[in-house]
Amino acid sequence: MENNHDLLQVLTREGVLLSVSVRYWRGCKKLNAEDLGLDSRKVSDRLISLGHKRLLPKEATAQLGLIAGRAHALVEGNTFPFLNGLAHFVPNSKLADVSGKLKEMEKEFWTAKETFIHKYAELRESAAKEWQTMAKKLVSDPERLVASIEAAFPPVGKMDRFFGFDIQLFQIAVPDRLGLDRLALGDQEQNKLVRMNEFIFGSLGFTGNMENYYDPENSYLNRVVDRRTGNPINLCLVYLMLARRLRLPIAGIGLPGHFICRFQSTS
Repeated sequence: MENNHDLLQVLTREGVLLSVSVRYWRGCKKLNAEDLGLDSRKVSDRLISLGHKRLLPKEATAQLGLIAGRAHALVEGNTFPFLNGLAHFVPNSKLADVSGKLKEMEKEFWTAKETFIHKYAELRESAAKEWQTMAKKLVSDPERLVASIEAAFPPVGKMDRFFGFDIQLFQIAVPDRLGLDRLALGDQEQNKLVRMNEFIFGSLGFTGNMENYYDPENSYLNRVVDRRTGNPINLCLVYLMLARRLRLPIAGIGLPGHFICRFQSTS
């Protein structure tokens, strides 16, 4: 555990953590049995996966996808995974270059998004016509399939929620205002864990934001600390940082659609 503590001290001096999230509307919808004229009661999802139907041709969102791919490639090529990929460590020597390039990509992204929204109605109409022709060749009830396709398009006024280019930079440190000194460093691991849980979730009142899960502030570490509520990833990050200060063997585990913490006692 001493080595982990020393490593954390080095990381604190030599760089920062970076988290980049790029979101855009993919123009896809889950394919249902009814879309193909099949009886859903006779199609078992235990054995058959119907995949997705593409509402728009893939070239309609190609520019957005290209920018997202470049952003992730930049991060992967200039950083080191931290806490099982929860974030990436950026050395100070590369911080200015990486941040500058990400800002340029962010501008490109929002320009591409506005171009897409401007063409959305035209793209939707063109895709509907293409689907009408395709549906006649695919199913016995083409009108039903086309109606399903048209109903799957979000209204243009609600498209903004599908787009985001979020860049977060934060120091690898536990804020002093959390009052970590209330936990004794000399306690046994199990006692530390019990007291830390009582302190974080009892005294401080940290909790998941159940009422507004998609609130952007749930993803900003400084706001999670201030408000003491957030999404699972950032709550786990607070937990992991406190645990590392106390030299507790807590590890982050990335699961499909979830991120959790685990206590790894040597005994």
